[in-house]
Amino acid sequence: MLEAIVLYMEPICCVLLKNIDNPEVKELLNEGLELLDLVLNFTYDDAVILSLSLSCISALFFFITFQPELRVTILEKPEFDNLCSKVQTLFQNKEQVTRFEKCALLEALMILSNNFCDYDRQSNFLKAALSFIDSVWICPPIIQGIESCDAFISFIGIDKHPLHLMKIQSIHLLQM
Repeated sequence: MLEAIVLYMEPICCVLLKNIDNPEVKELLNEGLELLDLVLNFTYDDAVILSLSLSCISALFFFITFQPELRVTILEKPEFDNLCSKVQTLFQNKEQVTRFEKCALLEALMILSNNFCDYDRQSNFLKAALSFIDSVWICPPIIQGIESCDAFISFIGIDKHPLHLMKIQSIHLLQM
């Protein structure tokens, strides 16, 4: 059910953002901020639910445009640090979170970190958040696949017949 909420919430918030001058949109301010507060205070341990809730937070950040001072308040409160620590805890158990889920969680945190308006803080966060990726980039097949343009073209398989391409892409997706 949370997946369905996220699927609808993101495009709806985009439409609201495009119609920010509409009085009906401004009437939703309190409800949107209340919903954002509920999502921030929601407790969870499951990686999928954490990823979906971060997506909800990201979509609902639109409501902060009405009260910019809340952006700093929300990011400075324990919520962002709490989210980061939960994500790091999930990452420590390699069997609990797939690479895809790690990427989704990191993407949501990075989108939220864009609102720091503090280059050093965001830079430090990104360095720490992306540290697990080092092992992916130093993997020999990846190194060989990105060492040149020709190697990359071959690595992703666009120089191959479509049937052979599917096999190559499957293998490389698993490696990444």
